[in-house]
Amino acid sequence: MKRTDRDVPDEALLASVAAHSLGKLPVLSAEQFQALCRDMQGAFPDLVQRSLNGVVEHGGAATSSSSRAEFDICGPEPSPVDFDWRFDQRTALRLAETLIGRSNREILCVGAPTVYGAIRSLGGKGFLVDRNPLLARNLAPGTYCIADVSTEEMLDLQFGHKFDAAIIDPPWHPEAYGLWLARTQPLLRAGAEIFVTMFRGFTRPGALEERAQLLERFEKLGRVSGVPFEAVYSTPPFEQEVLLRLGLPNLPSWRAADIYKITLHRQPELSVFDPVEWPTHKWKRYSFDGQIIAVQDIPDDEGKIQVSSEFPSCIKTVSQRDPARSLYTVWTSRSYAAVVRGTKRLAAILERSGEVPVEQSDLQAASQLARDLGFQFRR
Repeated sequence: MKRTDRDVPDEALLASVAAHSLGKLPVLSAEQFQALCRDMQGAFPDLVQRSLNGVVEHGGAATSSSSRAEFDICGPEPSPVDFDWRFDQRTALRLAETLIGRSNREILCVGAPTVYGAIRSLGGKGFLVDRNPLLARNLAPGTYCIADVSTEEMLDLQFGHKFDAAIIDPPWHPEAYGLWLARTQPLLRAGAEIFVTMFRGFTRPGALEERAQLLERFEKLGRVSGVPFEAVYSTPPFEQEVLLRLGLPNLPSWRAADIYKITLHRQPELSVFDPVEWPTHKWKRYSFDGQIIAVQDIPDDEGKIQVSSEFPSCIKTVSQRDPARSLYTVWTSRSYAAVVRGTKRLAAILERSGEVPVEQSDLQAASQLARDLGFQFRR
């Protein structure tokens, strides 16, 4: 089911909000609204708001349940093209301590840079696999691999040994879980532990059934148990911008997930996670005054820069189910985007590279695009 601006709360969410003590209030502060959202099992805040009989105060800001993780503060701004929601500091440290254990295990972090950072800060042996090359400037040499787990089929050739435990935080879609687990398991020793984040029941229509199916498949890999604390995410700038555009307050830590531990069987049934196609694109990323600009790497798109006016540049959803999402070829980390042709020339301009010839009209189009998307680059 596709996500649109016209999504409406279903009956189960309406009933859950109505039964909650905060859902009975005529007016909710930002703090109260964030607490209600955290309890609504992954429902996006605009749907929670529409489920209320009362109203949410405008202009306020909730407080964070924890600070942003140290690695998050030092690293590049998260980008929506990388599905980059990062754990807050408390979650990152609790996961790091649990993973390190008593024997200082060697730990593989897949798509979990803040846990990698916490492990390293505690003196542990953490190794990161992530698709974002801009993270590399904050990583210790020899402790990372820049690769997209969704497309890299031979990850095991990148490593000289196997790991004792892993944490994976995949995009919250069953296809992504299948790919990430199938490609992580061969990197682990027999009997290793995999910690996996899991979306909650109101994340989207059908989420409860998807959860149940995934947990059933987890049982084919090993012994499954719940971890006694939740994973809390710091709201990234691209999501906070969307919330503000929807008329919602600043909610720095509304999003949370469950965590499951899989203790692998000696011979896990990997056939239940035969890799399937997961739609993903290659991107080039550029940093300008703190913002990350992502340009899709499209083979043979070498023509003049042309920007479509058909699609809005001010994005009001972070959902993969948005039917327009796959069409955008330029994204900023503040949730502005555009459908652009001539991405090779645009990348050359942003890189200040002379390898691809550009014309004056390309420079003018790139400058106008930057103004429309809210960033500046140096020509």
